[in-house]
Amino acid sequence: DLAEWARLKLDDLFADYDILLAPCVHGEAPVGLAFTGEPAFQGFWTCLHVPTLALPAARGRNKMPVAVQVIAPRWQDQRLLQASIWLRDRAGISLPIPKQKKTAE
Repeated sequence: DLAEWARLKLDDLFADYDILLAPCVHGEAPVGLAFTGEPAFQGFWTCLHVPTLALPAARGRNKMPVAVQVIAPRWQDQRLLQASIWLRDRAGISLPIPKQKKTAE
């Protein structure tokens, strides 16, 4: 019941805003491929049934991406993609992921 109430409140918020921006994770992406980072910032968006997209916006101390999370209203995946492309193009974001060093196993 609480989640559905929050979904309706978020619908009201989106009456005034096209998208929301939020942190994607705490800090930059971790180095390596073994762990993608703590998902705590994504869980409530999943509960609210809204589409999200992580958009790299900068690089951290370890030269790994720092991303913002773009959030659109429920059932508005196309709006999410269009807004993300708009943000990427306006911000001049171009952050290829650095190649990982091979480790001996």
